[in-house]
Amino acid sequence: SNVAVSAELKVGDEFHSSHGLLEGGEVHDDHHFVVTGVLEHSGTVIDNLILTDTESVWKVHHDEEANEHHEEDEHDESHHKEHKDHDDHDHTDDKKEITAMLVKFRNPMGHLRIPRQINETTNMQAAVPAIEVSRLKSLLGVGFQTINGIAFVIMVVSGLSIFIGLYNSLNKRRQEMAFLRVQGASRWQLVQLVLQEGIILTILGVIFGVILSRMVLWSTTYFLDLNSNLGAKFYALLKGEIWLMAVALFIGFLASIIPTIQSYKIDIPKTLSDV
Repeated sequence: SNVAVSAELKVGDEFHSSHGLLEGGEVHDDHHFVVTGVLEHSGTVIDNLILTDTESVWKVHHDEEANEHHEEDEHDESHHKEHKDHDDHDHTDDKKEITAMLVKFRNPMGHLRIPRQINETTNMQAAVPAIEVSRLKSLLGVGFQTINGIAFVIMVVSGLSIFIGLYNSLNKRRQEMAFLRVQGASRWQLVQLVLQEGIILTILGVIFGVILSRMVLWSTTYFLDLNSNLGAKFYALLKGEIWLMAVALFIGFLASIIPTIQSYKIDIPKTLSDV
């Protein structure tokens, strides 16, 4: 679905295959692929793929090899029969090649034994996703730890900023709260007022942080010329983010405790006498 949007393809359109991921590779201009359908958006890697039978790729290369042999035959008629026999041999014994394949194991022993056997006894390369991801994390471990440390420091600083903001707000509104007490407000009503202010600030910060993170993800994929149509699943909240939001709310609650206690212990006569 993403390919259809980015390449502006629809059912019935034709396109050509080429070698390489960048422009300038060999293009098979003489062989047309026809779009027979567009899959619905799923939010998975399938959205970024063009799916076709392996036989179609074999046919493209086989026809080109046959054309090359035919051109050689026209240049050298004396070897016409020899080339014809060679072409017939290619038709029967042509090796069908693939670039990569996905293997699923029936049992854990195959998962451990077969990749090592392939890497040690053949010129092919086997890669187990779980092992490769673990290796990547180990290589980037210092970077991850640094980012986690920075995130923790930011959360602590945010908690301190909420505390300082509430503390300064309370000092500026002492007389206002004292008047509320004179008008009949109870201590617990003032406590709820200050506590609600701290929780609301924290919730707004969490919401703004989630929105900002998604904007950064989108802008990163856009400016790096990646596919920006990553789907709703990519932008959905992760389990770790939900825990992070809970921790942020807890820090906001802790930052509101001292201003809340001060509002509970406010001295009405002394505060009003300072007006």
